[in-house]
Order: sequence, then C-alpha cells, then structure tokens
Amino acid sequence: MNKNIHYEDQFIEQVWRLPDVWVLFTPPENAIKVADLPALQNNFITFGCFHNPAKVSHKTLQLWAEVLKKVQNSKLIWCRGELKETALAEKFRNELLQNGVLPEQITLFANSNSDEYFQTYAKVDFVLDTTPVCGGTTTCEALYMGVPTLTLAGELMSGRLSCSILHAVGLDAWICQSEQEYIENAIKISQKDNWQNLAHLRQQLRQKVVNSPLCDSPRFAENFEAAMWGMWEKFLQEQAA
Repeated sequence: MNKNIHYEDQFIEQVWRLPDVWVLFTPPENAIKVADLPALQNNFITFGCFHNPAKVSHKTLQLWAEVLKKVQNSKLIWCRGELKETALAEKFRNELLQNGVLPEQITLFANSNSDEYFQTYAKVDFVLDTTPVCGGTTTCEALYMGVPTLTLAGELMSGRLSCSILHAVGLDAWICQSEQEYIENAIKISQKDNWQNLAHLRQQLRQKVVNSPLCDSPRFAENFEAAMWGMWEKFLQEQAA
C-alpha cells in the first residue's frame, strides 16, 4: 500500500496515523473450520459479497458484471440479511441482469443468523469488494474464514479500509489502484492454473490473521496509548509556543 498518499485535507480535525492498522479484530466464536476451495470441487469460480446493501453502488454492480461476464461459468453469491426484502433483492438482481449478467450466475441469499452467514463463506472462492465505500468488518471476517478480498483503493478513508486490513496481513497484491486493474486481477485470480495457489492461501489465511496486527490487542493498545500521549504532548507544545 502506498504510504506516501496523504488525505489530511479531507478532515477538519488534524489526522493522527496509527503505525499498523486502524482496527482491532476479535475472531468470532462461532466461525466454522476453513473449508477447501470450492472451485476445486465445482470446477468454476464463485465470487462472494457479504456487504451491507448500502455499500453496493451502481459502479460496484457494473464492475461485478464485467468480471462475471469475462470469467467463464463464474457465479456470484451475495449473502446479507437485508436481502430478505424482496423489492431490494430484485432491484439489485435486475441491475446485474441489465449489465449483461446471466440469471443463473446470481444468488442473493438472506441469511437469518450468523451461523448461516459463516457457512456461506465455505461456498465462495474470493470476495469482490464494494466501491467507493469498501468493506471493513466483512473484510476481516472473510480473511479469517480463509477468503481473500479483492479491493479497489478509493479516494476517501471509507474506500481504503480494506486496503489497511489487507496490508496488515501481507496481501498488498489484492489491492487494486484502478477499475481496470480490479477487473484484470479478478480475471487473473480466477484462471484455473491459479486455483492451487488460491487453495493454499485459503488454508494459511486464518493463521495469518491471528498472527497479524489485526488480532494483536496488546500491540494495538500500546500504539493507541502512544497516540494519546503524542497528541497531548503536541497540544502542550502548541500552547507553549
């Protein structure tokens, strides 16, 4: 991730950057065992989405459609409780169809509990992130379930949360800087000769997450304490000037 990019002008407040990651993740107690890569059994790629519908923009649907059209026999599973609202689900389904996606490629699943939610991760090969607002908690959960997220780095903080999370677990290659790169990388990752690498990564990811700054609460607390003292000392210096 490019650490030389600065977005301080987006905020009224002065920005203070934590050294590792912006969030601390506590693994869910009811998460099931990481499943084998579905593609190896299905013989096709299944993309996943677990995001709040409010994050699924027209641009997101267009990008998903381009990927689904270009990856032969691919499918998309979108799992989210809010999709129980029939009108909402049909709205998204129709927009995907209007963008050239085939009906059999789309599964919109309204999970009724967290067990169904985590079980659905066993059915997807990797997640396609949303834009311009990306995943946060869902990205952490997906990684813990062995499912990497392909993200498009946004211009605002709300579009770069996944970037920080992926960087924390060493998956910078899954961060795209343009829409074209997002589409091309999705196609490349989906190629059959990459499935074994994806399967290997899947089995490593949970331990990567556990060993990363995402789950290191003492390290996060130390960084946060240092930030608080740093802010206070800077305030005192400014008052004395």
